[in-house]
Amino acid sequence: PTPDGPLTLPARWEMRGVTLSESVAASYVAGTLLVRTELQQANFAASLNRLHRGMGTGLSWQLVGDLAALAMLLLALTSLLMWNKLHGPAARGIALLLLGALVTVLVALL
Repeated sequence: PTPDGPLTLPARWEMRGVTLSESVAASYVAGTLLVRTELQQANFAASLNRLHRGMGTGLSWQLVGDLAALAMLLLALTSLLMWNKLHGPAARGIALLLLGALVTVLVALL
């Protein structure tokens, strides 16, 4: 607030586009004749980070990432079940499975 009354800010629009090798950002404030643009080139590490996050990639890369995550989850679950089958009673395997699920949920929430 100002001594004359409430402070009102003009509308501001921003747009951002990201590819693996570069990112473009543009911003515009209402009432001005200026559009501010910024172009950033990504280095190798930034490109790998964008691949990891799925930024600037298509649907096919996101499906590959999701399928890889699902495959790792299934590998972990089946290996736990196989280990339990060889080395102990079923109750211990179920307890380990529930404990692993609980720890995963707690880590995701914190």
